Formats: sequence, C-alpha cells, structure tokens
Amino acid sequence: MDLGKSANAHLRPFFRRLGPEFSDFVPRGRALVATPVDWLLAGFNFDPVAHGNPSERWLSYFVDPLAAPKPYLSLGFSKRIPPFRSSTEPVFVRHEDARMVDRAIEVLLEIGLPALRPMLSLEGFYEFLYGPDRAWGLLSLSHLHEARASTAMLLHRFDEALAHLENGLAFYARCYDLDGLPGGIPDWQRLQISRFQVLYDHLNGGREDQAVAQLEEWRSYTVDALGIGDLMMRLPALD
Repeated sequence: MDLGKSANAHLRPFFRRLGPEFSDFVPRGRALVATPVDWLLAGFNFDPVAHGNPSERWLSYFVDPLAAPKPYLSLGFSKRIPPFRSSTEPVFVRHEDARMVDRAIEVLLEIGLPALRPMLSLEGFYEFLYGPDRAWGLLSLSHLHEARASTAMLLHRFDEALAHLENGLAFYARCYDLDGLPGGIPDWQRLQISRFQVLYDHLNGGREDQAVAQLEEWRSYTVDALGIGDLMMRLPALD
C-alpha cells in the first residue's frame, strides 16, 4: 500500500474529530501513523469496502518492520477490528447519524490503541512475533523468520537472530530445489534469500556491527521510498 503525504480527503474530517489520545499520530493517505517512527512503521489503516460506500471502511491496526527493504507499506502484520461474530464489521467515518462515527472512534480507543501500543517498541513487537496472533493476514512463514531475525539483532540478541536466519534458509531449502525449480524463484523470494544469507554470514562471522549497519542501510532505503523521513525519530545532537 502506498502512503500519501497528507490525509485522504474523505477521511480528513474523521481524523480531525480524534481526541488527544491520538496526538502522536499523523494522517498519511488512508493510514493514521504512530510517531515518531524508528524501526517500526505502525498505526491504523482505513481500507475502503469493495464496491461500497466510501464512508464505510475496514479498520485495522498494523506494524511494518522497516528493516526489510521495500517501496510500499506492507500490511502483513495487521488485524481488522472490531471483532464481529466470526469475522469483523466495517466502521463509518462519515454518516448522517453521528453515533455511527462515534462508534468508529470508540473502536479505536477501546480496541485499537490497547492492542497497538504494546507493539510500538521493539521488545513488544518481538514478543508479539511469538504470540498466538503472529500469523495474521497474508504473512508467510519466511516473513516471520525475517521479522524475528531483524528484531532480535536490534535487541542485541544475536544468537537468537542467527537461529532465526538459519530457520529462514532452512525454510527455503525445504520449499524449493534452489537450483532446479521449474520457472525459477519469484524475485521477491530470491531477494529475501539473499538478505538471509548476507545477515547470516555477518553474524556467523562475528560481525554483529556490520549486520546492524546493513539493517540501517535497508531501513534508509524503505524510509526514502515511502517518503516518511519527516516522521522519523530525531536523535539529540551530540555535544
């Protein structure tokens, strides 16, 4: 999903109704992004209901690790809210009955924020990656291995990160005959295998600083591609 530089015009009045609980969120396109951003791009997404009223939206919260280089916002780690029976129900961001819009804000306050806040830290996100909801959405097992590995590295848990990279490489070895798959391997998977191998070689060779530097390089690419440099955490200047 692409991020805009300002709020979606149809969502702008709704975003203006949000209270001080959302003072650290910034509207971008149809997303509401938690700031400041460091290694995790997180927030709420308001996805239009297919063939429906543009005021009716699927609401979800998401966390996207920036250490995996990509020119788009990934919603692999996302979950729709509010829960409704065995599925979810959409919310209204505009409605002639103001109570319908109030319901959307209530869902954000009572379900969205409590679920998202703990995952805004690396430690909280790492815990989530081992939790029961870790296989949200269209997330593949390879993305789970990559997220675990990069997050463990950033937490300086290098032995754990190395194990996750080994698991990622083993996953691909089980899934594919890397030299003989008819039609070849999709480009995104080939790139992911390459990232696994680069980081594995660094950690296996005792070059932890170089592994983290590589993550920083990939994050810079993603930040530039998404145009979110203005949302990034600013470190204090050294004296």
